[in-house]
This record gives sequence, C-alpha cells and structure tokens, in this order.
Amino acid sequence: MGLISTKLRNSAKGEICTFAIPGVCNHDSETVVLCHAPSETKGMGTKGPDYHAAFGCYACHVAMD
Repeated sequence: MGLISTKLRNSAKGEICTFAIPGVCNHDSETVVLCHAPSETKGMGTKGPDYHAAFGCYACHVAMD
C-alpha cells in the first residue's frame, strides 16, 4: 500500500467520527476527514501515511492537532 490513498481519504466524508471526544466532537458526519496520527515518517509540513489514520470530525481533528 502506498503512502497516499485517495479512495481512503474520500471515503471519510459522511462517516461517523471515530474519536467522539466528549465535549469536543460536533457529531457532524459532513465534517469528517481522514485524520493522520503521529508517525515516524511524518515531518514538518508533511502528513504520515494514510494507513496510519482514522476518521474524525473537524472539531476532534482540531483538538488532536
């Protein structure tokens, strides 16, 4: 599997937020994106590989960044 998966990134829209951080999550599936977790391949201004990510709403994504 490559580092970037357009299909995986596009599949996030409309899904539920897998983080659902209490008091933070907006529970709006239209704002769900593929959120990249920290990884050894991630550097300044770059994202980790798509297979090292989960679906998260905008609010949870911002809170985790």
